[in-house]
Amino acid sequence: MILLHISYSFICFLYLFRLIRSFFFFKQKTAYEMLRSLVGSEMCIRDRHTGELLHVMQGHVGGVRCMQQAGSLVFSGSEDCTLRGWNLREGTPAITITGHNDWVNCLDVSADVLFSGSSDSTIRAWNVETGDQVQVYVGHGSSVNCVQVVDRTIYSGSYDMTLRMFDIVTGECTRVLKGDYIGSVRCLM
Repeated sequence: MILLHISYSFICFLYLFRLIRSFFFFKQKTAYEMLRSLVGSEMCIRDRHTGELLHVMQGHVGGVRCMQQAGSLVFSGSEDCTLRGWNLREGTPAITITGHNDWVNCLDVSADVLFSGSSDSTIRAWNVETGDQVQVYVGHGSSVNCVQVVDRTIYSGSYDMTLRMFDIVTGECTRVLKGDYIGSVRCLM
């Protein structure tokens, strides 16, 4: 068994101190490398039992906001507007998917389709094997924070303070639930 996590080095003061010190003393890190490590663009695979670091997966140039496993791949969504598929056994990149115009905030998988919600207010469906875009779901007025697929329905929550339901096949928004929310809809279960 493995444990997969996003490496947010800015949480630890020591790492931040080392990065700043490296910057001022012009050590081996470039400003670009320091920025990448500050925003959490790395993902780590560890042995679940021993905690041993098995792989560090790098490739995003913005912070990783979400992850979802699909078979032997794990997909990540990032502030760089891309989705990336990674081989879990090797820790190597398998596929890069582009199409969103803003941060990718959430992911879900159903069969061989990956669903992504973005700050560009859309939900997109992608073929897991090829990375081809299958469908675009529109309707939210703001960033999509969470997405969950159940049977033929996509449930999504947004900063527009709505929960929407979309038909997977037709792409039609079948229902909009507005509540007396104080803030945005951030998660679904």
